[in-house]
Formats: sequence, structure tokens, C-alpha cells
Amino acid sequence: MEETGADSFAGNARFKVLEKLGAGSMCVVYSVRDTQHGDVVALKTLRHLDAGSLYRLKQEFRALSTFDHPNLVSFYELVCEQSYWFVTMELVCGTDFLTW
Repeated sequence: MEETGADSFAGNARFKVLEKLGAGSMCVVYSVRDTQHGDVVALKTLRHLDAGSLYRLKQEFRALSTFDHPNLVSFYELVCEQSYWFVTMELVCGTDFLTW
């Protein structure tokens, strides 16, 4: 299992981190400015690069990127850069579930 350091992702030439939004067992999600497209998006990164985690991330992207529904977040891109894998998706501002 390769450690990607996603828990402390500081950004890169394309993605400028604005804030860390949350983390789960497999991924960390950040609010970032995508300098290539000029948008603020959510960026999902893998915590650890291993075959199982990468497979699940790709499956999630493939399953959800084709849907367009007002109750689902829109998935934009699956990106690999150096040893990082990212999914860019719509950033939805609001309150977290427990606060709501």
C-alpha cells in the first residue's frame, strides 16, 4: 500500500486548496480552486494508494458520473497526477448532516 499523503494534501499547480471539508476511511475531500477551469469544486483524494481503494474510487466515478439529478452531486473528472488520484465534483455549500 502506497501512502499518498492525502490527509495533508497542500495542492498542486492545478488545484489550490481552500479548505479540508471532511474525511472517511478511504478518502479526504477538499474545497479547491481548479485553476485549469477557473471553478471552485470539491476534490476527493485517496488516503492510501492501493489496488482495492483505487478500484472502488474508479467504480464510484463510473457509476455516478453519468447521472444528472438535482439530488445527486455532479461528478466531473477522474484525474491521476503523480501518485495522487482525484475525483472532481460539484461543491455543494450547506450544513453537515448532524448540524441539520
